[in-house]
Amino acid sequence: MQETDTGTPRSGGSRAAVAAFVAVVVLGGLVAFAATSAAAPGSPQQTTTTTTTDTTTTGTTTTGTTTTGTTTTGTTTTGTTTTGTTTTGTTTTTPTTTTTTTPSGPAGQIRLSDGSISIPVTSVTPPDRLVIDRVSFSPNPLRSRRSVLTGRFRVSNQANGYRVRDALVYGIALPYGQFRPAAEVTTGTDGYASIRFIPTANLHTGRNSTIQFFLRARKPGDPLLSGVSIRRLVQATVLVH
Repeated sequence: MQETDTGTPRSGGSRAAVAAFVAVVVLGGLVAFAATSAAAPGSPQQTTTTTTTDTTTTGTTTTGTTTTGTTTTGTTTTGTTTTGTTTTGTTTTTPTTTTTTTPSGPAGQIRLSDGSISIPVTSVTPPDRLVIDRVSFSPNPLRSRRSVLTGRFRVSNQANGYRVRDALVYGIALPYGQFRPAAEVTTGTDGYASIRFIPTANLHTGRNSTIQFFLRARKPGDPLLSGVSIRRLVQATVLVH
């Protein structure tokens, strides 16, 4: 009797099919794993820091700008930090010069309110001399023996015409005996000296008469007849009968 094929698959062909299916599944898994690995976060990116060197100019100091990188997961954001600029001012000092001017001429000069100059008698030395350059009497004329005749005399130096202070001035009427003797007086800062002449009973004059007065100005300590001293004759009007 002839055998009939029952339709049962052969075992060799089934194994080959299964092996092919497994290979496809494994390959697909490897591809999927590779894709997943590629999509996974990578290593953190390297942070870059850039520093600009400070620049210094004369009188001004400028601080450079520093940029610092900031890292996040999968993304790099660059932040900027700027330091303010400080400007230092420049100070210039100008020296001040004070000039002191010493007046020329005799030492010890003082400027008076009327603009004239006064010097001490000690500043008057030869060949310079004293000068009695202004004379006045009061009252003028003198009309009574009971009145006091006041003479006012100004002393200057011959070289400059400056008023001389601390000089000694002496005066006496001529002829002697008509006025009481008067002591020497010292000139003031303005160069003036005042002498009071008191009449005596011997004073007799005619109408429109004048009396002579001998005047002397000198430096204290100098000899009476030398040094810088000066002598002068002046007159006053006296109307006493």
